[in-house]
Amino acid sequence: METTERSVVFDSEGAHLRGVLVRPAAQTPRHLPCVVMAHGTSATVAMVAIEYARVFAHAGVAALVYDHRNFGRSGGEPRGEINPWVQCRGYVDALS
Repeated sequence: METTERSVVFDSEGAHLRGVLVRPAAQTPRHLPCVVMAHGTSATVAMVAIEYARVFAHAGVAALVYDHRNFGRSGGEPRGEINPWVQCRGYVDALS
């Protein structure tokens, strides 16, 4: 099954979080189930999460994967800081 990938950016408490929306190419977007996920606490989308998103898309499920605040292509300072509450807020903002 072919897939499409589109870069996305959304705001979370003043930082731009960046990710990728991967979906099956042949299906209407509004009729798809969707998984929202980020990498582990200190990794980036490019490390492995994008591969999970592609597997979901090949199975007919859209997937939004993004870098947590302070990591990868997402904004935020200090770089590399792990704050579970801020990371949870990123998920909330990704869904809204």
